[in-house]
Amino acid sequence: MACEQKTPKYDICLDQGQTKSFRLDFEDDNDDPIDLTGSSLKLQVKDNINSTEVLLSASDEDLTGSRIQIEDQVVDKGGAYLIIEGEDTLPLKSNLTGAQDLLRVDSNGNPIYYFRGKFILEPSVTRV
Repeated sequence: MACEQKTPKYDICLDQGQTKSFRLDFEDDNDDPIDLTGSSLKLQVKDNINSTEVLLSASDEDLTGSRIQIEDQVVDKGGAYLIIEGEDTLPLKSNLTGAQDLLRVDSNGNPIYYFRGKFILEPSVTRV
């Protein structure tokens, strides 16, 4: 039996120590923006999908470090930014190829996986 709904695959690739921001646009099946008011967003990175240890996380509750910023839903409905801080990747092992996914819990408490995929961390030689 095939899955009726598959979570889109999206790999996150970055250099160790690099701070990177990703624009997230949440849309419905008609490509209309989804109002994120009352929603929560959370990303976790693990060594593999079955691991219990979280190597890196980001959520809309985090104010510093790696985090997710939900934009003003009046001005930018459906918009958010995933920010991965370089300092959060420095303690991770070089050449990491782990697993990650982004979960949105809507205002009714329904969990919806936005994407999942690999988290690829390239080693860096020169440090700031």
